[in-house]
Amino acid sequence: MKHKRQIQTKKYSKIWSIFVLVIFMILVLHTFLKWPLYDFLLQKYGKTTSGKIVSETGYNGKGGHILREEKGDDIVYQYSFRMNNKNYFGDSQSSDYNVNDTINIVYLESFPGINRPKYYLYK
Repeated sequence: MKHKRQIQTKKYSKIWSIFVLVIFMILVLHTFLKWPLYDFLLQKYGKTTSGKIVSETGYNGKGGHILREEKGDDIVYQYSFRMNNKNYFGDSQSSDYNVNDTINIVYLESFPGINRPKYYLYK
């Protein structure tokens, strides 16, 4: 009886280890493939709309630190657009805008939260 339990315990332990490894691999792949996959989907299936530059907040691409640092980093502007009665936001990835400027945005119709500035996708 004890031998049978040990075999079952080893079996469950092996299954659990495989499960954890698969989850870890999915997370790693998601981390590295998320943005290239989003860009591909946006280029192939994206719809274009216009949005407005709403603020000077966002990621400036230099280590992820906050904008308006004393080091003189460029300000990167955030845009907003409305789809299906809901506001969505994104990073313009540029310092060439001012608040209230208009920007063309590409988004996925099924998932508007996945969006990019149009110029970024078609450089």
